[in-house]
Amino acid sequence: MTSLMDLSLPLISVAVGLRAHAISTRLDIFDHPDGDRKQHLAKTPLVGGLSVAVPFLLVCAAQLWENPDSAFFATLMIAVAGAFLMGFFDDRNYLSASTRLLASVLLIVACLEIMPDFAMMDFNFSFLDGTLPLQPLSTIFTLLAIVGLLNAMNMTDGI
Repeated sequence: MTSLMDLSLPLISVAVGLRAHAISTRLDIFDHPDGDRKQHLAKTPLVGGLSVAVPFLLVCAAQLWENPDSAFFATLMIAVAGAFLMGFFDDRNYLSASTRLLASVLLIVACLEIMPDFAMMDFNFSFLDGTLPLQPLSTIFTLLAIVGLLNAMNMTDGI
């Protein structure tokens, strides 16, 4: 990847942040205070995912341009685009928890089918001399770990 691209990726995130209100107005994605759980005083732009997803997808696209047969970057691109789209539709239309869970599981399973090397095959603990193998449950364990991570991340940002 070129140094110009390395420098431009953070600038894209900053530009999205600086133009958050205009972008949210165009896409009609705001979080509105409700006086209960949402305590902010004014409507808040919901474009954080965009500021992360766009640079990440550009990196994947650049890597795929250099190596079109890379299942690794194609799968990452599918995963990030899928997660972004799910978050976008949830911000616009509110998806139920069961719909988000089902969409997450389907996305993860699809990515693991495309790129089985993404599955966690074993645990290596720095304080133990051995390895804890996860086969034949590695796919299920990976699925649970990623769904758990997604839910933990969503809790931290109030989704």
